[in-house]
Amino acid sequence: VSIGAQMFSGDEAQISLSFIDTALRVLLTTALPVSLGMAARALISLPWDKLTRWIFGLGLAAVLIPSARIIFNNSEMMAQSLGSAAIGSVALNVSMMAIGFGLAAAARLPEQQRRTIAIEIGIQNFALAVVIIMSILKDPSCLVHGLFYLPAMYFSGVAMIYLSRRADRKRAAWDLAEACSRQTSATPRQPRRPSVPVLCST
Repeated sequence: VSIGAQMFSGDEAQISLSFIDTALRVLLTTALPVSLGMAARALISLPWDKLTRWIFGLGLAAVLIPSARIIFNNSEMMAQSLGSAAIGSVALNVSMMAIGFGLAAAARLPEQQRRTIAIEIGIQNFALAVVIIMSILKDPSCLVHGLFYLPAMYFSGVAMIYLSRRADRKRAAWDLAEACSRQTSATPRQPRRPSVPVLCST
């Protein structure tokens, strides 16, 4: 985080983060809640499938509401970097997904794993970014990039899922048509009987 902040904040910025303090904050805001949630789901018998939606909604609201308040209080400052933040966030998201897919392809992983890796790389922990920006960096202007990255990562993930499923359906239809063609051509001719067409169904 220190190296990245110094690279993108200009030559005059002097940013130094304590490794122990940063690690403890990440532990308390990310690792500990996830561990507690996994333990509760394993030990307590509850309708977790239904509760997960409510928990996700509450967690998202707990992040977006303070973020909206920060934007409102710093609207003039954030408006100045609106264009560059939007372009940079979209470019970062798309490029990282492409790199992830390319590396998975270079490793000769199956198609499904390539897509999964690309989506996982594109989706980042927005709540962790808010914690680092507000409690460690203490620079609200950095939050505008995360607020543009949040919708960009979900939009690109959903778009990739949609396009992948569409490609799978087309590939399945093509394979079915090819299989029907081979089946029809392999059917022996029976001159003494009327020809019956071979039907393929899904």
